[in-house]
Amino acid sequence: MSNRKRARKRRAVGPAAVTAPPAAPPRPTKQQARPKPEPRRAAPVAPGVPFERGALIGAGGAALVAFVIYALTVQPSVPAGDSGVVNGVFIAQEGSSPQQMQALQERVSQAVRDDPSVDRSETTSLTRSPAMSA
Repeated sequence: MSNRKRARKRRAVGPAAVTAPPAAPPRPTKQQARPKPEPRRAAPVAPGVPFERGALIGAGGAALVAFVIYALTVQPSVPAGDSGVVNGVFIAQEGSSPQQMQALQERVSQAVRDDPSVDRSETTSLTRSPAMSA
């Protein structure tokens, strides 16, 4: 219903009678005391398994000692910057053909693969075209 219709309806009915607000419920004469909270209790412990703080402290101390020994002995045994990678370059005579360079590369690759201390190897060859030398 729109506001205009409501206003017409109010005018047609007449002024509303003023009534007293409803009475508030009577207040209790005596204030009721709040219930006291129960005291907090420690968490229940499984029967036969007492909580031993000393054992926990001893285990933490042993872990700390083990970490310190590890930090002092293991880290210095690895040289700084050792990634285990070796880079090499081989150079042939000036004027060598690409086929000669490929044969040389195969011989070098085979020598590297035959070495028992080499885990993996990778070779790459680059050829320079006359357009690149300008």
